[in-house]
Amino acid sequence: MRHEFGHAAGLDHVLGDRAQLMHREIWERDVKWIAADDANGIDYLYNPNSNRRLSSAADYWVTPIVYDNIYEAVGHKGLGWTGGYPFPRAFLQTESWSNQIGASSWFAFQGDRITWMFSKAFNRGWQDVYIDGSYIESINTDDDNDTLWQVHKTWGVAPGQHVIEIRRQDAGATYTDLDAYVLNIVRQQGVHDDASGGIQYIGAWTHGAGWQGPLNGTVSWSNTADDAIVFTFVGDGITYWYTRAWNRGIAKVTIDGNFIQTIDLYAPNVAWQQSIRWPLADGTHTIHIAVTGDRNPNSQGTYIDVDQLAAD
Repeated sequence: MRHEFGHAAGLDHVLGDRAQLMHREIWERDVKWIAADDANGIDYLYNPNSNRRLSSAADYWVTPIVYDNIYEAVGHKGLGWTGGYPFPRAFLQTESWSNQIGASSWFAFQGDRITWMFSKAFNRGWQDVYIDGSYIESINTDDDNDTLWQVHKTWGVAPGQHVIEIRRQDAGATYTDLDAYVLNIVRQQGVHDDASGGIQYIGAWTHGAGWQGPLNGTVSWSNTADDAIVFTFVGDGITYWYTRAWNRGIAKVTIDGNFIQTIDLYAPNVAWQQSIRWPLADGTHTIHIAVTGDRNPNSQGTYIDVDQLAAD
Protein backbone atom coordinates (compact mmCIF):
# COMPACT_ATOMS: atom_id res chain seq x y z
CA MET A 1 0.00 0.00 0.00
CA ARG A 2 2.88 2.37 0.74
CA HIS A 3 4.25 1.66 -2.74
CA GLU A 4 0.88 2.28 -4.44
CA PHE A 5 0.30 5.49 -2.47
CA GLY A 6 3.69 6.59 -3.79
CA HIS A 7 2.37 6.19 -7.34
CA ALA A 8 -0.79 8.10 -6.43
CA ALA A 9 1.43 10.96 -5.22
CA GLY A 10 3.35 10.96 -8.51
CA LEU A 11 6.42 8.79 -7.85
CA ASP A 12 7.48 6.39 -10.60
CA HIS A 13 9.25 3.06 -10.36
CA VAL A 14 12.93 2.91 -9.40
CA LEU A 15 15.05 0.50 -11.44
CA GLY A 16 18.22 0.52 -9.37
CA ASP A 17 18.11 -0.32 -5.64
CA ARG A 18 15.61 -3.15 -4.97
CA ALA A 19 15.41 -2.10 -1.32
CA GLN A 20 13.71 1.14 -2.33
CA LEU A 21 9.99 1.44 -1.65
CA MET A 22 9.33 2.44 -5.27
CA HIS A 23 11.29 -0.42 -6.87
CA ARG A 24 9.09 -2.28 -9.35
CA GLU A 25 9.67 -5.67 -7.67
CA ILE A 26 8.58 -6.97 -4.28
CA TRP A 27 9.31 -10.43 -2.90
CA GLU A 28 7.40 -12.47 -0.36
CA ARG A 29 7.73 -11.01 3.18
CA ASP A 30 9.49 -7.92 1.87
CA VAL A 31 8.81 -4.94 4.13
CA LYS A 32 9.77 -1.61 2.58
CA TRP A 33 9.56 1.59 4.56
CA ILE A 34 9.41 5.19 3.43
CA ALA A 35 13.01 6.32 3.06
CA ALA A 36 14.77 9.65 2.53
CA ASP A 37 14.71 9.26 -1.25
CA ASP A 38 10.94 8.82 -1.24
CA ALA A 39 10.50 11.97 0.85
CA ASN A 40 12.95 13.78 -1.43
CA GLY A 41 10.90 12.76 -4.45
CA ILE A 42 7.73 14.19 -2.92
CA ASP A 43 9.58 17.39 -2.04
CA TYR A 44 10.89 17.61 -5.60
CA LEU A 45 7.40 17.16 -7.07
CA TYR A 46 5.38 19.46 -4.81
CA ASN A 47 7.75 22.12 -3.50
CA PRO A 48 8.09 24.72 -6.30
CA ASN A 49 11.23 26.13 -4.65
CA SER A 50 12.98 22.79 -4.31
CA ASN A 51 16.46 22.53 -5.80
CA ARG A 52 16.81 18.98 -4.57
CA ARG A 53 18.71 16.65 -6.84
CA LEU A 54 17.44 13.08 -7.08
CA SER A 55 19.93 10.53 -5.79
CA SER A 56 19.59 6.76 -5.51
CA ALA A 57 15.86 6.97 -6.23
CA ALA A 58 16.55 8.22 -9.75
CA ASP A 59 17.23 5.98 -12.71
CA TYR A 60 19.91 7.74 -14.75
CA TRP A 61 19.25 7.00 -18.39
CA VAL A 62 22.35 6.31 -20.48
CA THR A 63 21.23 5.31 -23.99
CA PRO A 64 21.99 8.18 -26.43
CA ILE A 65 18.54 8.51 -28.03
CA VAL A 66 15.59 10.91 -28.09
CA TYR A 67 13.40 10.52 -25.00
CA ASP A 68 9.93 11.69 -26.03
CA ASN A 69 7.73 13.63 -23.58
CA ILE A 70 5.48 10.59 -23.04
CA TYR A 71 8.39 8.22 -22.34
CA GLU A 72 8.57 6.84 -18.80
CA ALA A 73 12.06 8.26 -18.31
CA VAL A 74 10.77 11.84 -18.55
CA GLY A 75 9.28 13.52 -15.47
CA HIS A 76 6.68 16.27 -15.16
CA LYS A 77 6.56 18.27 -11.93
CA GLY A 78 3.63 20.31 -10.61
CA LEU A 79 0.06 20.66 -11.77
CA GLY A 80 -1.71 21.40 -15.02
CA TRP A 81 0.30 19.20 -17.38
CA THR A 82 -1.62 18.25 -20.54
CA GLY A 83 -0.49 16.05 -23.39
CA GLY A 84 -1.51 16.36 -27.01
CA TYR A 85 -1.55 14.14 -30.13
CA PRO A 86 -1.23 14.38 -33.05
CA PHE A 87 0.96 17.38 -33.72
CA PRO A 88 2.48 16.42 -37.10
CA ARG A 89 5.61 18.56 -36.64
CA ALA A 90 6.37 17.52 -33.06
CA PHE A 91 8.72 14.61 -32.36
CA LEU A 92 6.59 11.44 -32.60
CA GLN A 93 3.66 13.89 -32.98
CA THR A 94 3.32 14.37 -29.20
CA GLU A 95 3.93 17.27 -26.86
CA SER A 96 3.05 18.20 -23.26
CA TRP A 97 2.50 21.62 -21.67
CA SER A 98 1.40 23.49 -18.54
CA ASN A 99 0.73 27.12 -17.59
CA GLN A 100 0.61 26.51 -13.84
CA ILE A 101 2.95 28.05 -11.26
CA GLY A 102 5.67 25.58 -10.31
CA ALA A 103 5.29 23.49 -13.48
CA SER A 104 8.50 21.97 -14.81
CA SER A 105 9.81 18.97 -16.69
CA TRP A 106 12.91 17.00 -15.73
CA PHE A 107 15.16 14.19 -16.88
CA ALA A 108 17.85 12.20 -15.05
CA PHE A 109 20.71 11.08 -17.28
CA GLN A 110 24.30 9.91 -17.42
CA GLY A 111 26.42 11.54 -20.12
CA ASP A 112 28.25 14.72 -21.12
CA ARG A 113 25.56 16.71 -22.99
CA ILE A 114 21.81 17.08 -22.81
CA THR A 115 19.38 18.69 -25.25
CA TRP A 116 15.95 20.12 -24.53
CA MET A 117 13.54 19.98 -27.49
CA PHE A 118 10.61 22.41 -27.30
CA SER A 119 8.33 24.71 -29.27
CA LYS A 120 8.34 28.48 -29.62
CA ALA A 121 4.87 30.04 -30.01
CA PHE A 122 2.72 33.07 -29.17
CA ASN A 123 1.61 31.68 -25.80
CA ARG A 124 5.02 30.55 -24.52
CA GLY A 125 7.22 32.50 -22.12
CA TRP A 126 10.50 32.53 -20.21
CA GLN A 127 11.84 29.20 -18.91
CA ASP A 128 14.51 28.76 -16.22
CA VAL A 129 17.03 25.98 -16.73
CA TYR A 130 18.51 24.08 -13.77
CA ILE A 131 21.10 21.31 -13.90
CA ASP A 132 21.77 19.39 -10.68
CA GLY A 133 19.79 22.02 -8.78
CA SER A 134 21.91 24.95 -9.98
CA TYR A 135 20.46 27.72 -12.13
CA ILE A 136 22.05 27.78 -15.60
CA GLU A 137 20.17 30.35 -17.69
CA SER A 138 16.75 31.57 -18.82
CA ILE A 139 15.36 31.02 -22.31
CA ASN A 140 12.57 32.97 -23.99
CA THR A 141 10.31 30.53 -25.84
CA ASP A 142 7.87 33.17 -27.06
CA ASP A 143 7.32 33.78 -30.77
CA ASP A 144 4.56 36.23 -31.62
CA ASN A 145 4.22 35.37 -35.31
CA ASP A 146 5.06 31.71 -35.94
CA THR A 147 5.09 28.29 -34.30
CA LEU A 148 8.57 26.79 -34.39
CA TRP A 149 8.58 23.04 -33.80
CA GLN A 150 11.46 20.91 -32.46
CA VAL A 151 13.65 23.82 -31.43
CA HIS A 152 16.82 22.55 -29.69
CA LYS A 153 19.08 23.83 -26.95
CA THR A 154 22.10 21.76 -25.83
CA TRP A 155 24.22 22.03 -22.68
CA GLY A 156 27.57 20.34 -22.13
CA VAL A 157 28.24 18.89 -18.67
CA ALA A 158 31.03 16.95 -16.99
CA PRO A 159 30.70 13.22 -17.74
CA GLY A 160 28.57 11.61 -15.05
CA GLN A 161 25.09 11.58 -13.56
CA HIS A 162 22.94 14.69 -13.81
CA VAL A 163 19.37 15.96 -13.58
CA ILE A 164 18.08 18.73 -15.86
CA GLU A 165 14.93 20.65 -15.00
CA ILE A 166 13.09 23.23 -17.16
CA ARG A 167 10.88 25.48 -15.00
CA ARG A 168 8.20 27.87 -16.10
CA GLN A 169 8.86 31.35 -14.75
CA ASP A 170 6.01 32.52 -12.53
CA ALA A 171 4.91 35.45 -14.69
CA GLY A 172 1.73 35.83 -16.71
CA ALA A 173 -0.32 32.99 -18.16
CA THR A 174 2.37 31.65 -20.48
CA TYR A 175 3.11 27.98 -20.99
CA THR A 176 6.12 25.76 -20.56
CA ASP A 177 6.26 22.77 -22.89
CA LEU A 178 8.26 19.65 -23.56
CA ASP A 179 8.66 17.84 -26.84
CA ALA A 180 11.60 15.61 -25.84
CA TYR A 181 15.00 15.36 -24.18
CA VAL A 182 17.96 14.13 -26.26
CA LEU A 183 20.87 12.44 -24.48
CA ASN A 184 24.34 12.88 -26.02
CA ILE A 185 22.90 14.30 -29.25
CA VAL A 186 24.68 13.46 -32.50
CA ARG A 187 26.61 16.46 -33.82
CA GLN A 188 27.64 17.08 -37.41
CA GLN A 189 30.76 18.70 -38.85
CA GLY A 190 31.74 20.01 -42.27
CA VAL A 191 29.56 20.50 -45.35
CA HIS A 192 26.19 18.74 -45.54
CA ASP A 193 24.28 18.70 -48.80
CA ASP A 194 20.49 18.85 -48.45
CA ALA A 195 20.31 15.15 -49.43
CA SER A 196 23.18 13.97 -47.22
CA GLY A 197 21.05 12.71 -44.32
CA GLY A 198 22.57 15.02 -41.71
CA ILE A 199 19.71 17.52 -41.96
CA GLN A 200 16.37 16.82 -40.26
CA TYR A 201 13.25 17.92 -42.15
CA ILE A 202 10.07 18.84 -40.28
CA GLY A 203 6.92 18.78 -42.40
CA ALA A 204 6.25 18.17 -46.09
CA TRP A 205 9.47 19.07 -47.91
CA THR A 206 10.10 18.22 -51.55
CA HIS A 207 13.55 16.89 -52.44
CA GLY A 208 14.63 17.54 -56.04
CA ALA A 209 17.58 16.20 -58.02
CA GLY A 210 19.08 16.76 -61.46
CA TRP A 211 19.31 20.55 -61.23
CA GLN A 212 22.21 22.43 -62.84
CA GLY A 213 22.74 25.14 -60.23
CA PRO A 214 22.80 23.71 -56.66
CA LEU A 215 25.50 21.64 -54.98
CA ASN A 216 25.49 18.08 -56.34
CA GLY A 217 22.39 18.94 -58.36
CA THR A 218 20.01 18.57 -55.39
CA VAL A 219 17.88 21.04 -53.47
CA SER A 220 14.95 20.74 -51.00
CA TRP A 221 12.03 23.15 -50.67
CA SER A 222 8.70 23.83 -48.95
CA ASN A 223 6.07 26.58 -48.98
CA THR A 224 4.05 25.26 -46.01
CA ALA A 225 4.14 27.60 -43.03
CA ASP A 226 5.89 26.14 -39.94
CA ASP A 227 7.75 23.50 -41.93
CA ALA A 228 11.40 23.68 -40.92
CA ILE A 229 14.84 22.11 -41.02
CA VAL A 230 16.98 21.29 -37.98
CA PHE A 231 20.72 20.75 -38.00
CA THR A 232 22.89 20.09 -34.92
CA PHE A 233 26.62 20.66 -35.28
CA VAL A 234 29.83 21.36 -33.41
CA GLY A 235 31.90 24.39 -34.38
CA ASP A 236 32.16 28.15 -34.16
CA GLY A 237 30.02 29.06 -37.15
CA ILE A 238 27.32 27.86 -39.54
CA THR A 239 26.70 28.79 -43.19
CA TYR A 240 23.30 28.41 -44.87
CA TRP A 241 23.30 27.97 -48.65
CA TYR A 242 20.03 28.62 -50.51
CA THR A 243 18.49 29.79 -53.76
CA ARG A 244 17.02 33.21 -54.48
CA ALA A 245 14.18 33.23 -57.03
CA TRP A 246 10.92 34.83 -58.15
CA ASN A 247 8.77 32.46 -56.04
CA ARG A 248 10.74 32.53 -52.79
CA GLY A 249 9.42 33.70 -49.44
CA ILE A 250 10.82 34.66 -46.06
CA ALA A 251 12.72 32.22 -43.82
CA LYS A 252 13.07 32.55 -40.05
CA VAL A 253 16.39 31.51 -38.49
CA THR A 254 16.75 30.42 -34.86
CA ILE A 255 19.96 29.12 -33.29
CA ASP A 256 19.94 27.38 -29.90
CA GLY A 257 16.41 28.62 -29.28
CA ASN A 258 17.28 32.28 -29.92
CA PHE A 259 15.81 34.20 -32.84
CA ILE A 260 18.60 35.33 -35.19
CA GLN A 261 16.95 36.94 -38.20
CA THR A 262 14.55 36.58 -41.11
CA ILE A 263 15.87 36.22 -44.67
CA ASP A 264 14.01 37.34 -47.77
CA LEU A 265 14.86 34.78 -50.48
CA TYR A 266 13.07 36.66 -53.25
CA ALA A 267 14.91 37.79 -56.39
CA PRO A 268 13.46 38.52 -59.85
CA ASN A 269 15.87 36.01 -61.40
CA VAL A 270 17.13 32.67 -60.13
CA ALA A 271 20.43 32.91 -58.23
CA TRP A 272 21.90 29.58 -57.09
CA GLN A 273 24.16 28.90 -54.08
CA GLN A 274 23.57 32.11 -52.17
CA SER A 275 24.93 31.99 -48.63
CA ILE A 276 24.99 33.64 -45.23
CA ARG A 277 27.21 32.75 -42.26
CA TRP A 278 26.67 33.28 -38.54
CA PRO A 279 29.71 33.24 -36.21
CA LEU A 280 29.19 31.49 -32.86
CA ALA A 281 31.08 30.52 -29.74
CA ASP A 282 32.84 27.19 -30.26
CA GLY A 283 30.61 24.35 -29.08
CA THR A 284 27.44 22.40 -29.84
CA HIS A 285 24.69 24.34 -31.61
CA THR A 286 21.44 23.69 -33.45
CA ILE A 287 20.16 25.84 -36.30
CA HIS A 288 16.43 25.88 -37.04
CA ILE A 289 15.23 27.41 -40.32
CA ALA A 290 11.45 27.72 -40.73
CA VAL A 291 9.02 28.54 -43.50
CA THR A 292 7.07 31.61 -42.34
CA GLY A 293 4.51 31.67 -45.14
CA ASP A 294 5.32 35.36 -45.61
CA ARG A 295 6.77 36.91 -48.77
CA ASN A 296 8.11 40.01 -50.40
CA PRO A 297 5.23 41.83 -52.19
CA ASN A 298 7.03 41.23 -55.48
CA SER A 299 7.32 37.48 -54.98
CA GLN A 300 4.92 34.99 -56.54
CA GLY A 301 5.35 32.39 -53.81
CA THR A 302 6.42 31.64 -50.25
CA TYR A 303 8.93 28.85 -50.88
CA ILE A 304 12.17 28.55 -48.97
CA ASP A 305 14.82 26.05 -49.89
CA VAL A 306 17.97 24.39 -48.54
CA ASP A 307 20.94 23.65 -50.77
CA GLN A 308 23.53 22.86 -48.09
CA LEU A 309 24.69 23.68 -44.56
CA ALA A 310 28.36 24.06 -43.63
CA ALA A 311 29.57 23.86 -40.02
CA ASP A 312 33.05 25.23 -39.28
